[in-house]
Amino acid sequence: MIFYHKNPRLIDHVLDGKPKVMSAARYIRMLIGASATILGLLFAKLKLEGIDLHPLASDLTADLIFQLSMALYYFCWIFGLNSDTDEQELIYVAAPNKKHTYIGGAITAILITSLFAVLYKFNRPEQFAYFLLAFLLINISTWIYLTKVVMRKEYLKSKEIYEKAGDFSRLEKLRLVYEWYLVGSWQWVRFGVGGLVALATVLVAVYAKQGHKTFQITAFSLSMELVVSLLLLLYVLVMETWIWRNRIIMTAQLALIDQLRERYHFVAEAKSQSAA
Repeated sequence: MIFYHKNPRLIDHVLDGKPKVMSAARYIRMLIGASATILGLLFAKLKLEGIDLHPLASDLTADLIFQLSMALYYFCWIFGLNSDTDEQELIYVAAPNKKHTYIGGAITAILITSLFAVLYKFNRPEQFAYFLLAFLLINISTWIYLTKVVMRKEYLKSKEIYEKAGDFSRLEKLRLVYEWYLVGSWQWVRFGVGGLVALATVLVAVYAKQGHKTFQITAFSLSMELVVSLLLLLYVLVMETWIWRNRIIMTAQLALIDQLRERYHFVAEAKSQSAA
């Protein structure tokens, strides 16, 4: 059966849960922003203190690569989480579960804090390599909890609201954000590739701990510390480039749906008799 809604914008009056969604989203951003501000100041003071950045091209040391990699990772996380929160704030319409949402927000803030606070203790590349693998496992566990427990309930409620109202354009936006971006199969592939890089970093760090000082690559000889730093940089570039690419794709597709919505009416696809 095909549903047709002559004016999908009439759904706006039934979106009673929207203010609560926005309130929860702002709460999460507040936690992220507070953690980012405090840790950002401390991180910059501790990690960049006494480093002359002017001769960067001629002084590309392992320690400098490590510090720049962690700074890049830090800001990618902060801006990325805020971007994700903004997009989801506009899509979900069902009132969120306060217990799960606020606990989930607190877990996210603690996760960010733990990653960069630990740099004060593990401030060498080979030391941080061990923590990186543990952090990745925590990251995956938190992602599963947030997407499968916290966000899934709001997704199903919002999906039901859109379907009953016949607002299929917003329904497609909801599916794009949740089904493709948040829980899509690409997330597992990304975590798998990142896990291999993190594991390789740990193996090199263990190799260095056994007393090996250099790593020979054909005619080039690199210090083990530099190799670990380069692997950490590779991890950051792989993980963050991958997710930011998909963030950009998602944002562009959401904008396209909005443009189409202004010109056309969306209808549900009729199910064939054979599929029934």
